[in-house]
Amino acid sequence: MADGLENLPERVEAVERKVDGLAASVDARFDQGDRRFDQGDRRFDQVDQRFEQVDRRFEEVDRRFDQVDRRFDQVDQRFDQVDRRFDQVDQRFEEVYEALNEQRRYTEFACERLDSKMDTGFARLDAKIDGGIAQVDGRFARLERKLDQFIDIHVSREPPPASPTAD
Repeated sequence: MADGLENLPERVEAVERKVDGLAASVDARFDQGDRRFDQGDRRFDQVDQRFEQVDRRFEEVDRRFDQVDRRFDQVDQRFDQVDRRFDQVDQRFEEVYEALNEQRRYTEFACERLDSKMDTGFARLDAKIDGGIAQVDGRFARLERKLDQFIDIHVSREPPPASPTAD
């Protein structure tokens, strides 16, 4: 044991060097771990920043979708207005169609009445013309009789003597 005590300072120094080396190694390992944790922290910070960017982009996309939804609502309202306008136009066309049908029926009725009146008027005119022609025929017959009498009076007389011709 005496031998072991003599070497004790050397052994303690060797243990001390080993402990110092181990401490340095542990410190280096801890430093390396700290660096890795720092790198991990930086990476997580970068990931967090990316997630924040993604979140901002999703918020922007959400705002855009909200705008698109509002525009679609506006378009739907416009289509509703157009549909109502078409309904009004359809109703007006129906009114015009009915008015035209009524006008056509009235025109047909008026034409039928006009045809009836014209037929009656032409019948009266035909009767008057027939009566006038009958009167003219009667007058011509009377004139013809008088001419026949005139001819009979003048023809029954003897013709005047013929004049001698100088031959």
